Amino acid sequence: MREITNYKWTEKYVDKKGEAKELEGSLVDALSMIINSIDPSKLPRGIDKFRTYGRITKVFDKAKKNESIILEDADYIFIKNFVEADIPMTWGGKSEVLDAIEAFLSSKAIDPNEGKE
Repeated sequence: MREITNYKWTEKYVDKKGEAKELEGSLVDALSMIINSIDPSKLPRGIDKFRTYGRITKVFDKAKKNESIILEDADYIFIKNFVEADIPMTWGGKSEVLDAIEAFLSSKAIDPNEGKE
């Protein structure tokens, strides 16, 4: 099991009308964008992957509320494989995104029973 902080940041940009705007982003947003941008023909198929993606979606929904992403190891590896293969190179130029993705990739497994007696 992995518990990862859902890092958040604000990006400033100028819209088409020339107005300064801010866009909030988070690790969950970045991970979702990576997965959702993959060519559908390259996505894994089958009922097991369907269920895996369903679990991940629920975890991401919870993480938006409680600030932590808590993943089973198999779900973490599933996402990690996509991140390692499909993250856009240009995201490395955004320090907040870089830090959040690096924290995700370097997260350590935790014992879910630790502290329970």
